[in-house]
Amino acid sequence: MRKATRDKATKILACIIVLMMVIGLFEGFILRN
Repeated sequence: MRKATRDKATKILACIIVLMMVIGLFEGFILRN
């Protein structure tokens, strides 16, 4: 149970990091154009 919660939190954190990276790249692309 405890390990499952930790794995879920890690997946959520990874998704947030990927989302931030994608948004950052997208904003950089818009600003360049």
